[in-house]
Order: sequence, then structure tokens, then C-alpha cells
Amino acid sequence: MMRKRLYLCLGLVLVGAIVSAPLVSRAQRQATVTVIHQDLSTANPLIEAGYPHVLRLVYNGLVDYGPYPEYRLGQGLAESWQVSTDSRTFTFKLRRGVKWQDGADVTSADVAFTWEKLIDPKSGSPFASLLPTIERVETPDPLTVVIRLKDPSASFLAWAWLGIIPKHVWEKEDVKTSAYNQKPIGSGPFKLVSWNKGDSMVFEANPAYFRGRPAVDRVILKVIPDANVAFSALERGEVDAFVFRGLVGGVPWPIVERLKKNPAFVVREFPVSSIQSLHFGMEHPVFRNLKVRQAVAHAIDRQAIISNILFGKGQIVDNSIAPPTFAAFHNPNVRRYEFDPAKANRLLDEAGYPRGATGVRFTTVLYGTPGARARMDEIIRENLKAVGIEASLENYEWATYFDRIRMTRELGKRGLFSLLSVSRVPDPEDNLGFVYGKNANKPAGRNYSEYVNPKVDELIEQGRREANPAKRAALYKEIQAILADDLPMLPLYLAVGVDIWKASLKGVTSGEFGGGTLASLERATVESGR
Repeated sequence: MMRKRLYLCLGLVLVGAIVSAPLVSRAQRQATVTVIHQDLSTANPLIEAGYPHVLRLVYNGLVDYGPYPEYRLGQGLAESWQVSTDSRTFTFKLRRGVKWQDGADVTSADVAFTWEKLIDPKSGSPFASLLPTIERVETPDPLTVVIRLKDPSASFLAWAWLGIIPKHVWEKEDVKTSAYNQKPIGSGPFKLVSWNKGDSMVFEANPAYFRGRPAVDRVILKVIPDANVAFSALERGEVDAFVFRGLVGGVPWPIVERLKKNPAFVVREFPVSSIQSLHFGMEHPVFRNLKVRQAVAHAIDRQAIISNILFGKGQIVDNSIAPPTFAAFHNPNVRRYEFDPAKANRLLDEAGYPRGATGVRFTTVLYGTPGARARMDEIIRENLKAVGIEASLENYEWATYFDRIRMTRELGKRGLFSLLSVSRVPDPEDNLGFVYGKNANKPAGRNYSEYVNPKVDELIEQGRREANPAKRAALYKEIQAILADDLPMLPLYLAVGVDIWKASLKGVTSGEFGGGTLASLERATVESGR
């Protein structure tokens, strides 16, 4: 149920900023901000895979990320850090006086406990594959943490934004089943005070937050699965904001264009690294055939998807590392799959799938979610039909859809599905190593296509260890070329990011890494009288 309230304040600022909180009156602080967002599976930063950025409201990592376009690495719980010349030893100095939301001190023991739990197989953390080389974590004093790795890591510091959990709360708890997965105790700017699954999460300001009490009293994440319904609610003023990372499927651009003309709203478009891709299950009896995958790639009119579903707000890409965010690592010289139905037909004939008496070569299923993805699937279905592939459409709400992709892996064994990638850190390893590597080819891992290539695994490991930027880029470019040849998924388009908020919400900053745009809710300010 939508709550009609007088919305008095919001704003977003640099995540890593260390200036003191603005002085605001009590009258200014009577504010509730309602944000359109999908639901989480858990409020545990060690195991939440779908929307880990949301938990930046409750938890802090050792480091933070600033907003677009610099995404500057800044202070979190650590006020400083040092990296050894061989990229194997990381020393963090923690802030003094930081408190958990139950009043206990945040210490190095909490950091050590968190990182040990992250790599413990019993935790089932989707981030465990990030950290296979941790040798030990040392705590020489309550405010110093030394993390030693077995091998060099060029990306380890990037992942230090992951939320730290309190040892005194969790040391006797089961990470997977604890009640604290629904009622977390963090060090962050807001406390999760209620959670109605599938409807809303309510957060209240933490008065003891080390950067100062947020000016916003309450943040509500409101679940509205249908994007058109969600944006209509935004247009009517029933909710206050939308952040790009909180939507399933795609943005309803016609409504966005109307909101641009409405002075009551601010609409910010910005480049993101998110790519919508069509996944082939490599264990599927038909799609394990490379020529079939190539035929499907040539059969799909990607420009029609961009023109008709995104209203031109997208770009055709041919690999998983896209400019401008990862320009230094992007390989423009990979195999391309132009829209070519004639070539698709030839490949299907060569693959051993001739047309039958009715003109159908084989049948499959296109899985999706309501809204933009479902409409995209309708275009893909017609494209496939033109080359003799008959595809039925099946749509599920997001939680079910993602579970059947991520955990059971059943959709990939039955047909085709699409996902919009989300980068959590500004490092290409997140889009390669943790999507195509062997360590991610398991339930809860991100290798949803169940792709296996020992050469790619070898290159991923080399890229993780290589500290020289030019050499590292060469390794990732080689991976991209192999993936374009093997085609475990077809990149459909590079998305355009968009955040929308009421014009009365000041100081807003957009971002896609770490806690993203939501992280800056801790610095929200208000222009009264609007």
C-alpha cells in the first residue's frame, strides 16, 4: 500500500566524503524518502548477491566509492591503507570511535572475522571466489588489520568496500540461517527497522553514525515489480526517487522522457557498464552446439531492440567489457554477429537442424520477467521464428526468475534467458572472472551459462595477479576474443543509466559501484517549501 506523506528532504553526496554532517534543524529532519527498488533475498552483506549495494545503507566496508564520473576510492571504516609493492599485503588503519548499532566498538577483530567468514565454504558466500588467495588476516592492535595473500592481486583493494559484520553478534550464528539476516546490526547510516518481504524495507537514521546523523529520518525501499507501474507512481509523486540499479529488466523510457519535461523532477542519465545479454545454457542439448549459438546471434536484430524497447537509449556491444567505464580493457577487435538471417539459416542447416514439414527446426523457451524484458523477448521470438526456431515465452516475477537462473540453473537447461549485468566495483574482473570462471560455475555463482574453458580460467587467474596495467589489459582483451568465439552469451546492448528524484532533493550523486547512488542517502539534504 502506498503511503501518502509530506516528503521534506533527500539528497545524495559523495560516498567517501569525510566532512562533518550538515547542521540541520529538527523540523528539517522530519523526512521520509521512498525509493523504487526490488527486494533483497537477505540483509547479510556476505551473501546478498542480487542487490549488495542496498546493504551499504546498514553496513560500511573498509573503503567506499565516490560518484560518477571519477568513482574515486575513498575512506570507509579505514581512514588509510597501504599496499605492498608485490600486491600481496594490505594494511588498513581503522577509524577510532566507530560504533556498531548496538553500541559496541568496531575493531580489527570484526574485520578479520568478516573476511574469514567470506572465504569459509560453510558460509556459501557468492563473493568467496573473489578471495581464494587469502593466506591469513592479522590484527596487531584493535585499529590495525593486515591481510596477507598467497598470490598478488590487482583487484583486492577494489573489493574492500564489502560490508563488515560484527564478530560479537555473528560468532555463534549460522551465516545462512541466522535471524540477523533479517534484522542486521551494522555500523552504517541507517538501521533496518522493518521488512515486509515483497513489499518494502524501512530504514531509520542511525543517530550514532560516525559521519554524523543523516538528515533523512526514514528511507523506504518500495517494491513495485512492474516498471511501468513503478514509474507511473513516481510521476504522480507517490514515491520520491528511482535508482538505476534497483529495476528489473529495463527502464520505461517514454515515461522518463515525460519526466524530463516535468520541473518537479530531476532526471540524470549517465554511462554505465551494465550489459543486457542473452544466455545460452552450455549444458542444453541444442545450444551446446556452437553453430546453433552463432545462428541465434545472427538471427537477432539488436538494433530493433534498442529502437523499439529502449527508444534509442542503448548501444550494440560485442563483448562483456564495454567503454567508456572500462575503455582501457575493452577489446574492439572481437568476432561480431551482425543481424543476418540468411547466415543464421545456413548455420542451422550446417548444425544438423533442417526445417521440418511445418518450417520449424526445433522448439525452445524464452524466459523473462514482466515489462521491458518481456517485450524484448517478443522481438527475439519473432527473429527466431524467421529462421525456423519456434520459441514460447514464459515470464516470472524477479525473485523466482533469478533463483531458477542462479541457484537451480534450470532455465539454462531448458531454453534461453537474459540478464542485465551489474558491476559492483570499477574493475573488469567483476565482468569476466566472476562470470566466466570455473570458481563461479556453481549454484550462487555468476557463471549462469555454465561455461567451461581451461584457457579462460588460466587467463582469469593471470589477470587477477598481474599488477602491470598494460599487461593486465592484454590478458583481459584475450579473454574477450575467446568469449566472442565461444559465445556462451550474446551481448544485446550496453544500457544507459538513469536516476530520477524530486527536484526538492538536493546534492544528489549518481553511481554504479559499491553502494551506488543509494549510498549517498546518508548525506541527504532538503530544500523546504517544495
